[in-house]
Amino acid sequence: MHASRSIAEIAFEELLKARKIPFVAESDLERVTPPQGGKRPDFCLDVGRPPVLAEVTELTAPGPLDGLSPGASWIDPRAFTRRIGNEIADEKVQLKPYGIAGHPTVVVLANPRHVGVPLDNRHLLQLFGEIALTMPFDGKQLLMEQA
Repeated sequence: MHASRSIAEIAFEELLKARKIPFVAESDLERVTPPQGGKRPDFCLDVGRPPVLAEVTELTAPGPLDGLSPGASWIDPRAFTRRIGNEIADEKVQLKPYGIAGHPTVVVLANPRHVGVPLDNRHLLQLFGEIALTMPFDGKQLLMEQA
């Protein structure tokens, strides 16, 4: 285990293990794909060819809902979209060379500290419309197909 890993990275790794999704952590990434510039992605998910590279980021600074007084309040929805966009901007830049090299990439945004940015489906759908691409991740089936 890496001491510098975030809570979100540790939680994502546990989710991958629980769902039996084969993965390679950042520390072993070179055995799967050559480096494409600066910082490496956090995970390589072995769910297809080419594998999917994932960068995990977590919300840490206070969000638009933090510090509101109780009662009726109004927040511009753009405050949420800007905040989420700003959180993933660096990760998008980091992943871009891998995408150009032909790897599917994904940014995993987590809120383990429960800062004032709701990431539940209801809020995200209201802000962005259709937000999810769903793919069956059946680890057992995947392992059988690879055997």
